[in-house]
Amino acid sequence: MTRSLVHRPVATTMSGVSLPLCGQGSFPDIATRLLHWSQDYVIFTISRLQKSSKSQVHSTFFERVRVARCIGEDIAVWVSVRVTITGNCVKKKANSQNKNRRVLGGYKKIGTTFVPPMIHRVGPANYTSWSGQTMPELIWWDVIIDRTSRGFASKVAEEIAKYFKTRDDHECWWAFISDYTRLGTDDMRGLKGHLRQANILTHLNESLLDFLNLYPACPLSKLLDEPPTSIVDVDYLQRFENRMRDLEGKHSRIAVLIQAQAIYMGFMLGKFYVKKGLALADFPEVEKYPATELSRRVGASVCATANMMTGSMLPKYSEDSWVLYFWQRSLELRPLDFTHLENP
Repeated sequence: MTRSLVHRPVATTMSGVSLPLCGQGSFPDIATRLLHWSQDYVIFTISRLQKSSKSQVHSTFFERVRVARCIGEDIAVWVSVRVTITGNCVKKKANSQNKNRRVLGGYKKIGTTFVPPMIHRVGPANYTSWSGQTMPELIWWDVIIDRTSRGFASKVAEEIAKYFKTRDDHECWWAFISDYTRLGTDDMRGLKGHLRQANILTHLNESLLDFLNLYPACPLSKLLDEPPTSIVDVDYLQRFENRMRDLEGKHSRIAVLIQAQAIYMGFMLGKFYVKKGLALADFPEVEKYPATELSRRVGASVCATANMMTGSMLPKYSEDSWVLYFWQRSLELRPLDFTHLENP
């Protein structure tokens, strides 16, 4: 059973097994040779057992235990030496790197304040509530889908993106309702002309009409040829409120689909690109959400990306005029009823 463990300078341990020192042979190489050595030992032991009498089996068993223990001790010694020496090398390297590093080296000094790298490179992170702010900003997509279809909503997104792609000097993606407060009279006239030429303006206005009658001060009301009548359709109000309840869950199907509309606008505008291999590279799979595993991964990426958009594109809640109006008007449409609290 004499097979050499290594063919280079070695250290011999208490059981007589030769082991390499740190830096002399990779771990897979050493492990392979240990395996060969142990195979030789097993063959040798089996041959001894076959030749021995019953009285010798007991002593042979203890011989195997003793050698196995020695092998374990040898491996432990080798690993300990290797880890110790490698650890010292890493520690020395880290110390040499730290000497060249300045305290707060990655921070940006603004006056007397030191700003962390992520903040001054990416920008401050602001919390945005899904149900409080993002949902009212994207809810018009659900209104369109509910009255028509997701296919028509995608067509609307494509045509709006076509119009702004060549003349757009704004940072927004025209997915949020507040984005349309930026448009002057001429811009809105040009957008309406483009949508009319694409044969979708009439159908779009019909799908939005009941919603705009509920919220006549909505920036999208400028798409209509006539101002909203503000006449409330009670049946539609009930339907709209039921849809809102479903939208409150950010990961519900209809909530993911309206967030996907915002991502789709980014694709169409040429402002958003995805690396091959990422979940969003399979963006069309979101249509099946949440029926398949892939669609759930895409849906999760859609939610994360939409959250990133709201943090950088939407105004602060206190400055978001559309969202403040939306909740105030919603309270007028359905006042809170506290009469059940009057009589205990």
